[in-house]
Amino acid sequence: MEVIPAIMPHSRSEMDAYAERFIGLVAAMQIDVMDGVFVPEKTWPYRDSFNAIRIEPLSRASEIAYEIDLMVDRPEDILGYWIQAGAKRVIVHIESTDSFIEILEHFGDVVNIGVAINIGTPVETLFEYLDNESLARNVAFVQCMGIARIGFQGQPFDMNVINTLRGLRKRYPKLIMSVDGGINFETAEHVVRAGANRIVSGSAILGSKDAAHAIERLKSISA
Repeated sequence: MEVIPAIMPHSRSEMDAYAERFIGLVAAMQIDVMDGVFVPEKTWPYRDSFNAIRIEPLSRASEIAYEIDLMVDRPEDILGYWIQAGAKRVIVHIESTDSFIEILEHFGDVVNIGVAINIGTPVETLFEYLDNESLARNVAFVQCMGIARIGFQGQPFDMNVINTLRGLRKRYPKLIMSVDGGINFETAEHVVRAGANRIVSGSAILGSKDAAHAIERLKSISA
């Protein structure tokens, strides 16, 4: 079971501090990049005067993998800059773009691309990509959102994601699936039993007095 801490950085320095904190505890951490358009809130770098060309190399990227969750409108416009900065995984929300096939064809060979799907989006939306062998090879994983209102930490878990997980696991037995949103020690058990093999957690880890212990406890959860 892979556990991935999720952060919503207000600044570059805050993101760098979390990287230092999590090196040695996890293989990867997720950076929620929010533009204030696709979701209401903004995180770094959109809280600044954003210029994608000026995204500097990610700190300590050889020691911890950066998973960039692009909660932005038209992610295809900036995805390449995050790859250049050192991102190992990039998540595209299927609702955020009309160009997902082009994203897979253009970037799928150079970075691990995950596709995220919201609670209210029919799971059949993903079949076009996952049933097509040439496209599916460039989909590294699927991220199922576990909350109805994305872009906010501490939101209540939505049990509707369980049916999504079960349906995907039945149709695609080897698919890597992560769940992001509403994950705590109790809900993690539900999603793992439903087929998730990665869990993404913000509040349960960041709000813990002992982040290392929280991570190990989440890692120990099995189906």
